[in-house]
Amino acid sequence: MSEAIENYSVNLDQLIANTSCSSTARILALTLKQSNGYLTVGELLKKIPDEFLKLVSDLESADEERRNKIYMELMEVMLVLNHAEGGTIKESEIAQLVNSTLVLVVLESLSRRGFVDMQYQNASLTDRLDAPLAAVTQTGIDFVKRYNGEQGNDS
Repeated sequence: MSEAIENYSVNLDQLIANTSCSSTARILALTLKQSNGYLTVGELLKKIPDEFLKLVSDLESADEERRNKIYMELMEVMLVLNHAEGGTIKESEIAQLVNSTLVLVVLESLSRRGFVDMQYQNASLTDRLDAPLAAVTQTGIDFVKRYNGEQGNDS
């Protein structure tokens, strides 16, 4: 019988050294370590490579094997973001924290495309959950209008 995970926190040095971990998680872990642990979740989101954002954007269309790989990479990224907040993880919280990580990564992707203005100071896996994370930009509004066949400001 295996024991439940309680109060787990990732060891940044081990994650950085483990070449089987995702490059994104390793980059974020190294960035956090080099900052002496003084980066916020919002600051780390800005450091996520574009390739990872593209990978996550393909989640819905991915086959099961690819989807599982993407979720494993999201879990590794979640471990680093959670570490930045000084948090520990219980097994019962993993799914919720991975989902929160997915939301933050999607918002970061939309922010880089200019569709939303990310409120980085409010980015968190566990704190400030009632604070706004992003505000839709005019570019985002125009995109949705064009997508729906309506006229935007630039059309």
